[in-house]
Amino acid sequence: MKKMSLREQVIAVTAGVLILFYVAYNWFGLGDLLSELRTKRTALVTLRDQYAAHRNSLRFRPVVVQEYERYRSYSIPRDPTKDPADEFSEYINNTIQRIDPTRRPALHPTELDEIEGVESYEQILLPVDITIELAPLVQFLKTIDQERLLIRRLEIRCRENQHPNMSVKTTISRFVSIDDLQGPRSDEEARR
Repeated sequence: MKKMSLREQVIAVTAGVLILFYVAYNWFGLGDLLSELRTKRTALVTLRDQYAAHRNSLRFRPVVVQEYERYRSYSIPRDPTKDPADEFSEYINNTIQRIDPTRRPALHPTELDEIEGVESYEQILLPVDITIELAPLVQFLKTIDQERLLIRRLEIRCRENQHPNMSVKTTISRFVSIDDLQGPRSDEEARR
């Protein structure tokens, strides 16, 4: 038998390795194993990204909670025996009455809105419609700003036949603790 040249040896070894790889890949499940490893590697990368994102959000959580607590300290005082939504509606109504006693605002039912990324607080939304003159409207908006309440929507319309009155539709919101939303407490529970 004739001895193979180096080139023929390389071709034979390469062909043998390819045949062995083909047999292992198709008959012994190497293809399935590689596919499963690719899937697990992708899942691991996704989980690492999620972990990094959650870790990052947890790092900033104390700052967010501290800022909400600081905001809460600026906000209108709470009576723990009253429902926060009713108390907020009453506060807005009284504020408008104090600024312009001749006006009767239309207060719509309040809604709760979750705050993304903050589990311990929600926003109370209060839609308000009122017809009011410019000076009392400016005073009302200043009061809202001073009380650190948020204006989520503000629509002001003025028609020539209504001058100097303006039709105002607004949605005002305030933050409220989830604990406060659990319901009004008795005076005795509030003292504890």
